[in-house]
Parts: sequence; C-alpha cells; structure tokens
Amino acid sequence: MDRIFSTYALVFLLALLMLPAITAADATPTFKQGEDINFSIPTYNSDNSPATVATRCNFTLMNPESAVIINNQAMGHSSSGFYSYWISSPLTANMSGMYPATVNCDNGVDYGYANFAIRITPTGSIQSSIFENPILLIFIALALILLVMGISFHIIPLGFLSGILFMLGGMYTMIYGFNNVTDLYTRGIAAVIITLGFVITTIAGVEGIGE
Repeated sequence: MDRIFSTYALVFLLALLMLPAITAADATPTFKQGEDINFSIPTYNSDNSPATVATRCNFTLMNPESAVIINNQAMGHSSSGFYSYWISSPLTANMSGMYPATVNCDNGVDYGYANFAIRITPTGSIQSSIFENPILLIFIALALILLVMGISFHIIPLGFLSGILFMLGGMYTMIYGFNNVTDLYTRGIAAVIITLGFVITTIAGVEGIGE
C-alpha cells in the first residue's frame, strides 16, 4: 500500500484508540435484570430537613417506549427521609434498558417531584469502554492485525478486509451496544468505527483499482 493509504489508516486508528478515554460520568442507578429491585431516594422539606412519615411519596415508572408500567404507587418511608419502592423480579425479568421514572412527594405544605431514570441490564452493571466488550475487541483485534500486515507488506486486499471487519464491529456495536445496553455513547463509538472501516475499505479499493 502506498503512503496515502498508510497515512489515512494511521490517523483514523489514533482517533479510534482515543475513544476509550472519552467517557462521561454516569450516575444513573443500574440494576440487574430478573432480580428484585429495592429503589430508594432521599427526600427533603423546603427547609432542607429530611421528610418525615407524614409526607406521602408516589412512584411512577415508564418503559423505554414511554408506556406507564407502574402508575403513581405509594412508596414506603424509612429513616433519614428516604422513600423506597419494591419492584419484584417477575416484572424485572422482562425489563432491559433505560426506564424514565418520577417521584412525587406532598406533606400538605410542601410539594415536590423528581424526574430521573433507572437502568436495567443483564449483569446489573454498565460498560463504558470498548475494552469491556469482548466481541467488539475480537473484530478490532483482527482488523488491526490485517491492517498492520497490509501496511507492512503492501498487500492491498488485507487492508480491504481490515476495513470490512471494522465496519462489522461498528454495526455490532450499533445494534448491541456494550453489555447489551445501547445509548448515545455506544452509538457514537459505533458510528466512528463504521466510518473508520468505510474509509479504509474505500482507500484500499481505490488503490487496488489504480494498480
């Protein structure tokens, strides 16, 4: 492969290797699919004192398509102003993804609410780096090996196959995300990987036609 292919490939590889460092703090509560969830939230009065048992709090939960699955159900009060709601395992067995939620509290004097989301995944955790996705790593490792071999030995078809593998890895990430959870972060990574593969494949193809 000539200098043009090598330069473009290395530039996009450097951009890809920087992706794991582009992460954002995620404070979304995450729970495991198929297990009981005891969700709790701190509540306060207007004077910032913890809410007492005299306060009534209700919990509403919607699925990722915004259909209500728990509608304004009473929450239980615990010490230090925490209110909790129990979601049973039969319900969470079929849940996966991000679920918008609302808590409304009223003590007759003060009223307040909070909108947030909870996340449910098969493992109860979320991956935030391409290094935590083994299938994607296999695609990328094979693509890198072929790309390095193609650049080193000037074999254009290896570069073409490398680009194909990058695109397949990107499509896998676009569909399944990390740990079967997709969001804007995983889709952004997928788009970059697909673009990388497309550029490498296109340049290799153009060089192959030109020879």
